[in-house]
Amino acid sequence: MFRLQPAAPPTILIVEPDLAMRNALAFALEAEGYRVRPLSSAAAVDDVADLAALDCLVIDQSLGDVSGLDFLASMRAAGATQPAVILMARSAAGLIARARRLDASVIEKPLLDDQLFGMIHRLVDGRRTPTVPSGPC
Repeated sequence: MFRLQPAAPPTILIVEPDLAMRNALAFALEAEGYRVRPLSSAAAVDDVADLAALDCLVIDQSLGDVSGLDFLASMRAAGATQPAVILMARSAAGLIARARRLDASVIEKPLLDDQLFGMIHRLVDGRRTPTVPSGPC
């Protein structure tokens, strides 16, 4: 008999310095069925044990200590390949071009509709692999 192993829900890393925004994003993504790892700063990523287990990165451009794009560039240099979304209050052509070079999507704040959630669904669904059955063949 074959039994499908339930797939673990995708894990989304949120790096957002604004507590209210971070909590709102985490709440909404958890309601959509995701596991969420909310962080307040780029430096807090050092506390994440398994970065490879993350399925998507959602990073605010204005982190304070470093820009979101600089942070993503350092993650890419360290081997991170997860899809990424950069949240920006004001998107400029140069920032959008740099985000594209880092293989990241850009969404402008304020988040007024389901654009972020739709993008995360598309990015994560394109990355997930089918569940492998367990049991004898």
